[in-house]
Amino acid sequence: MSDFTRGEATGNTGGTHGSPERPARRLQGEALHFNLHTEIAQLHREHSWSATGRAAVTLVKEPSLTIVLMTLQSGITIHRHRAAGELAVYVLHGRVRMRVGDVERELTGGELLTIEPEVDHDVHAVQDSALLLTIGGSKLESGQ
Repeated sequence: MSDFTRGEATGNTGGTHGSPERPARRLQGEALHFNLHTEIAQLHREHSWSATGRAAVTLVKEPSLTIVLMTLQSGITIHRHRAAGELAVYVLHGRVRMRVGDVERELTGGELLTIEPEVDHDVHAVQDSALLLTIGGSKLESGQ
């Protein structure tokens, strides 16, 4: 069994170019491995975390699946928006208040919320938080 390093993959076909704050990484591959504690620590060192109170990194980007790790400082709000595909929001740690349509719900570490495509939602960090967002391909993309 291979031991994959941060963002390393086998069978890679896509990736990023990197930046002064973040090394280049693979976004597609036969197998990807990430240490989320390490990824969160990296996000907290980046300028966007201190300047805007939020930081995010795309871990996986395939035609039918995108996975994003997002960190939010307490008090930060991401205003109403929608995703083209099915969305799963997993709270790794912290506490967030999410409004989906007209329903508001508070989520804490270990909780998962799913949202159908094209449904308005927003998120407010009640505490410093880390979220793992999984976005599936839209029904049109999957041929359904």
